[in-house]
Amino acid sequence: MFASSQQRFGHLINAERFESMQPSVGDVADGCYFPPEFYTSEEWFAFEKEAIYSRSWLCVGRADFLKAPGDYFTVTINDDPLLVVMDDEEQIRVMSAVCQHRGHLLAEDAGHKETGLFRCPLHFWSFDLRGRLRHAPEMNRTNNFNRDEICLPQLSVEVWQGFVFAHFEPDPPPLAPTLTQLADEMANYGVSEMVSLPTMDIPDYPWNWKVMLENFMEPYHNAFLHKGIHDFALGHGFVEHTPDENVIMHPTGFDRADGAFNPLHKALLPPIPTLTEDQRNRVMFAMIPPMMPLGLVPDHMFYFLVLPGGANRITIRVGLCVPPEALQVRNFGKIIDWIVDGIMMYNDQDVVADTAVQKGLRSRFAPRGRFSWKETTVAQLNRWLYERYRAYAESHALL
Repeated sequence: MFASSQQRFGHLINAERFESMQPSVGDVADGCYFPPEFYTSEEWFAFEKEAIYSRSWLCVGRADFLKAPGDYFTVTINDDPLLVVMDDEEQIRVMSAVCQHRGHLLAEDAGHKETGLFRCPLHFWSFDLRGRLRHAPEMNRTNNFNRDEICLPQLSVEVWQGFVFAHFEPDPPPLAPTLTQLADEMANYGVSEMVSLPTMDIPDYPWNWKVMLENFMEPYHNAFLHKGIHDFALGHGFVEHTPDENVIMHPTGFDRADGAFNPLHKALLPPIPTLTEDQRNRVMFAMIPPMMPLGLVPDHMFYFLVLPGGANRITIRVGLCVPPEALQVRNFGKIIDWIVDGIMMYNDQDVVADTAVQKGLRSRFAPRGRFSWKETTVAQLNRWLYERYRAYAESHALL
């Protein structure tokens, strides 16, 4: 029998705990980081899996990876391997990749099911593109076995700006109304019509998922950790945020038009012609917590999916999207390689820093450091998290 939320988290969540969070969720000038154990404790991460991941819209990938019925790709969110599939009616579904017999995974890759079936290699149980059980060999002697009652568990789905989002709850509030600020920003970039290039997975980064999001969004470190390679983009604008919004945004100005994150510091593809002058002179960093930071630059969009494997480990799925006309540019493949190399140039420095931060947070001497004003986005993320921590605690009688 599964333990109740009270049994699992009653010792962890109480009024005193929420009182201790207050310095981290107020004004940035008076604030400080969450306690170190919020980043290192497996118990706290177990709470976050329920309070955050089970109750939030989660980006699982781009819709244009699915072009025909039978196309699919996979993603694992915490302990849940998922199939993202175009079904026989050309609807996108997100469903469990776990066979409903013995738990073997039905797929761990991306591809196309010409037969329209996901067949488990262990006992050949087969499920169709809607998740319905179609074949279950040697079950004729099993009492009260009804194939029609067995289906892969389904998640709610919403496609927004070409991204596929999934939610574990059956009837969640819609996502789009909580992303209007970012939708307005994306309009001139044509994000929903962009072409998505193959993603790249980088497994087993040894730090907490919040460390990743904080580092991506705060500009405080850019002039120091990235000194020399980030000097062309040292702006530090912030966008007002309320916790009921599901996006945090941070525009960073360039010292030139059409800048980009590569050794040349300039756009390598033709700038998107519908951008405003302001958009051509900055990058818009944005984050849809808890899983997707992204960047809009004058010639493309890049994004990360942050996939936790525990309190102290994540996998990063790196994606790149370009306008359709960019595919016709001469030497397109080489240019994309240069763009990816440029992104990874910054990422390589962040890897060293985030690894060291996570090690330090496990120390008995780990601080609960004060915020710089340039860490406004961290305070915004903390407020977003706090509201969801508290909503879960109240709805499960933990407070």
